[in-house]
Amino acid sequence: MATQTAPLNSVEDLNQQLGHLWKARRDLEKELGLVSLGIQTADQNARSLKKRSAQGDAGASSLLDKTEAERKDLARKEEGLRLLIEELEPKINAAQQEITAARRLQEEQEQEQRFREACDKTAALVERVLVLHAQACQALAEVRLAQKDLCERGHRGQAAAERIVMQPLWNLPHQLQAAKKWTHPRANIAGASIEIVPLLPPPESANGNSARKS
Repeated sequence: MATQTAPLNSVEDLNQQLGHLWKARRDLEKELGLVSLGIQTADQNARSLKKRSAQGDAGASSLLDKTEAERKDLARKEEGLRLLIEELEPKINAAQQEITAARRLQEEQEQEQRFREACDKTAALVERVLVLHAQACQALAEVRLAQKDLCERGHRGQAAAERIVMQPLWNLPHQLQAAKKWTHPRANIAGASIEIVPLLPPPESANGNSARKS
């Protein structure tokens, strides 16, 4: 079964959207800083022009009117920029929350995918064990038949059966551990115990024709 896809934008797409929002905010803040600096400059100029006007400078009055008009425009622009920045805040917060949700969902999907892969791997291994177990049971049954044939050939045959069959097959787990250094898996869990017994498949299965029965 395929893993269900997330009904959300990808984390990469959301990160790009958030990046655009952050850039827009930085641009607005940069522009706001320039406007605020312009207001400070206009205030300084206005103070100087007011002093000049008080000292009888005839041209200072018109320059003061122009400076105050420019300051008023800058103040309006400053207020507008602050409003735009405030409007961006909930959008940025919403984008961050959506990214968090998308990452969580992505992690859940990845965990589900890994779980399904683990299940499939385990099922395949069990199927392999079943096939090998059936083959081992059949092979052991055929060994028993061959052993019987040897034993029916007198003392020489019995000695051959002991040498060829009994000694090599004696305590196979011990032989694997002691002689070939096999080790138990590091899996401290309950496991199935598998016994290999001499068994033969039904004749129709052995002949490769399970559909017909005699």
